[in-house]
Amino acid sequence: MKIGFIGTGSMGSILIEALIESQAVLPSQLIMTNRTIEKAKALQKNFPEIKIVHHAIDVIKEAEVIFLCVKPLQFKKVLEEIRSHCTQDQLLISITSPISVSQLENIVPTKVARIIPSILNRALSGPSLISFGSRCQEIDKQMLITLMNPISTPLEIDEDVTRVASDIVSCGPA
Repeated sequence: MKIGFIGTGSMGSILIEALIESQAVLPSQLIMTNRTIEKAKALQKNFPEIKIVHHAIDVIKEAEVIFLCVKPLQFKKVLEEIRSHCTQDQLLISITSPISVSQLENIVPTKVARIIPSILNRALSGPSLISFGSRCQEIDKQMLITLMNPISTPLEIDEDVTRVASDIVSCGPA
């Protein structure tokens, strides 16, 4: 399975490093891009097998599971860029809390989930809050929970309690 990352800033990098170091994924399974490509290249120095591409569309074309790890101000622009390249078979995972799973489902044809990670995930610890969209099947849910389990305690939550849940389990600061 190819896993893509659009955005290698603080949380994108934490997720990539934790997933690799926990052996949840192999570096060769990952493909990544960043608005500032130098950030992606700096991360690649530690994991040379990670593939870097220069555009978010290239991540979409190659990955089955895509983590969208961009700041809220960049979110709309990136979604507009990738949406026509997304397919129903892909799973798009947002780590941006201001946009809901249902809003994302109205924009892209993919299956959609949202993860609220914690900075503790870098130490292969702490919670990660997960909300799934209506298109996600049980197999998609289990795959994502299995992927996140080596780096966190995945907790499935209803989307309407995201703010409170993230405050309670300290995911908000991430």
